[in-house]
Amino acid sequence: MQIYRRGNNWWYAFTVDGRRIRRSAKTPDRRLAEDIAAKDEWRHRHAAVHGKASVLTFGEALRIYLQSARDNRFLRPLLDRWEHVRVADITPEAIRHAARAIYPNCSPATWNRQVITPARAVINAAAEAGHCAPIRVRRFPEKKTERRAGYRDWINRFSVNAPAELAALARFMFETGTRIGDAVSLTWNDVDLGGATATFATTKNGESHCAHLSPGMVADIANLPRNGRHIRKVFGYASRHTVYRQWRATIERAGIEPLTPHEAGRHGFATELIIRNGVDIPTAAKMGNWRTHRLLSETYVHPEREREIVAKVFGNKR
Repeated sequence: MQIYRRGNNWWYAFTVDGRRIRRSAKTPDRRLAEDIAAKDEWRHRHAAVHGKASVLTFGEALRIYLQSARDNRFLRPLLDRWEHVRVADITPEAIRHAARAIYPNCSPATWNRQVITPARAVINAAAEAGHCAPIRVRRFPEKKTERRAGYRDWINRFSVNAPAELAALARFMFETGTRIGDAVSLTWNDVDLGGATATFATTKNGESHCAHLSPGMVADIANLPRNGRHIRKVFGYASRHTVYRQWRATIERAGIEPLTPHEAGRHGFATELIIRNGVDIPTAAKMGNWRTHRLLSETYVHPEREREIVAKVFGNKR
């Protein structure tokens, strides 16, 4: 081990398995630098003998996860709880226990969405990179609820009462199934009006996606202001959070059923395709960039007019 000074801070260097490692201790205190260096050397030697998984912490796994520019919501409470905890010590039951502890007054759906899903995603991203073993976590049972969905008349009434950019955003989400976070990130560089497409290099599920635009949608986007900046966001919103207040005000002004952007857009898109127009689930999943068909199969196979369908199919069979 070598300890030396460079500028105001101490640096250290050591060799493990023929690999020379040099790092700053980021401190002017020599004794603290020696302690940091000794711990770092131990980690590298331990990993060399026992494998990377033996020393990988949740904080390090999180940095690997974020390199893929994936969804970073709900991660702060997990980092506060496990930043220096080894991933090998975070068991499925520990994750389920953390969900109850972090959100004691919330529903199983919140525990699944805000703890189990992101914790599993972080660890499995590190596993894909070869740093640890993947993890499987049993989700909490959720009570199935009837979800509201957007429809054409709702979108039309909303759009009449909305500013041009918000109206175009609502129609875009309803016609393409794009999540609001991905939609507000769309820039003019991502849009090909001549080819009637909008391309997303990365989306929430980590995959690229090309959405096809209707002629009306092309016209709506073409009429939006650009302010002379080609890379400006198409719909003019800094993030999804800046949409909500204006969204609620528009609903109140229009006097329509209060739907969230997800209900009006992505959920409305799937309902419009599968239930109202009979589009098959694999095609709808591809058009809306769902990674798997399972969610669509579980959510959208039920008809909206059960009584009418039963009467039509079985009413005259006797």
